[in-house]
Amino acid sequence: MSSTNVPIIDSSYISGLCSNSVRIFIYGKGKEDFLTDKSQPPPIHDPNFKSWKVNNSLVMTWLLNSMTNEVGEHFLLHQTAKGIWDEVQETYSQVDNTFELFEVEQSIHDLKQGDLSAIQYFSILSRL
Repeated sequence: MSSTNVPIIDSSYISGLCSNSVRIFIYGKGKEDFLTDKSQPPPIHDPNFKSWKVNNSLVMTWLLNSMTNEVGEHFLLHQTAKGIWDEVQETYSQVDNTFELFEVEQSIHDLKQGDLSAIQYFSILSRL
């Protein structure tokens, strides 16, 4: 079962839709530390290691399930949820907004109100 309805792909991640959706889901489950440096794996012989590993695997599953299969297969070798999260951010976020700007301009160019109500049209336009 997918943790979010927005698959992580380059365009949705760049616009922030998916990263925010996934972040909200994971925060709602109380597992946000697994996306940061706050949750480091204890030593393997530590009694808390098994619990940490189970929770880390759970968050990894949520992250991978939020991705399309084509995207997710590139992140399967990571050992931690933070590793996946960091690589997704590095891979799909862009320092310069050239790609995002092009997509927004293209979307605005292609957008027509047509049969949409003014409220629906404004809602779509404001998300661009």
